[in-house]
Amino acid sequence: MLIKDGQGDSTHLRAVRIGDSEEVWTHETALIQGRGFSASGESVLRIREDDLTWVTFPVGRLNDCLPLSAPVASYFTGPNISLGTEDSVYFLDERPSINRWRAGSQAVTVLQEEPEPKPPFFREEYSVVSGNGLSIPVQRFIPPNARAPAVLYVHGGPGAPINPDDATMFHLLGEGYEFVCAAYRGSAGYGPEHRDVNHEEYGKADVRDVVACAQDWKERTDGSRPLILIGYSYGGFLGLLALSQTEVLLAGGIIMWPVIGLHRFPSHAHRALPEEHEERCQALTERSPMERADHIRVPVLIFHGALVLSVRLRSCQRFGNAFRRLAGTAR
Repeated sequence: MLIKDGQGDSTHLRAVRIGDSEEVWTHETALIQGRGFSASGESVLRIREDDLTWVTFPVGRLNDCLPLSAPVASYFTGPNISLGTEDSVYFLDERPSINRWRAGSQAVTVLQEEPEPKPPFFREEYSVVSGNGLSIPVQRFIPPNARAPAVLYVHGGPGAPINPDDATMFHLLGEGYEFVCAAYRGSAGYGPEHRDVNHEEYGKADVRDVVACAQDWKERTDGSRPLILIGYSYGGFLGLLALSQTEVLLAGGIIMWPVIGLHRFPSHAHRALPEEHEERCQALTERSPMERADHIRVPVLIFHGALVLSVRLRSCQRFGNAFRRLAGTAR
């Protein structure tokens, strides 16, 4: 079993023999983001921000190296990369395109997304005041002749930025729906202080930021335009919690592949929750959409694929059943 340990400048790889848990190999260097064995088991792929490198196993000699102009696109589970036969590597970049790199050759693009024409819209930026007086940046995307309802769009993460090229948003903008996107605390794109201010506050302070954006919309429109929340992944987690607190602010919700609990983010546990054991257990309960299902009083539509890795389909179905039983309408 190949394990990555450490953060930042202090990272290393360890190979552990499963039979007796004996550590049989280690490799240390800075900024390792991911790893994987080759198909033959004779090499280890070391993934860093600026290069991909094959390391012989167990000798540890550096073999072929591919410099990267930009990091491999990543998700909370790690870099989007797959290892094929004959030491071939497939990885996703930010264009986005899928590239193949084989030992002894250069990387080639094997599939590239053709960008669709953007619908016409005007973008406005402002801020709202949330808990602790924190200013939360908001981006508003306004199509011509905007129709009701508007959409409060909660992006995923944790720690992702607002994506101005989001495919779902572009599709609905083309249909005439206006979007309001809050850069809730912990989001990227607004500096390290904003990125780190949700320490131990996942599922609590960032939910207040989403609710503050909904409250501002009601005041901004004098309550004349309904607001539907759409959230995906971690944004779906925040969206479910926000829907449980905003009976008079949101007309309903569309939740896509949501994370049902913070226990699904072990790599964020040191940032997401209080350090003290009793407080941590209490936070896991208080910040659980499952525990808050009976507080949701508006219709919610949930989309979740059977192959989504962030949470098992069974967990999402269990939430839907609880929601149907305790609250309103779930499908």
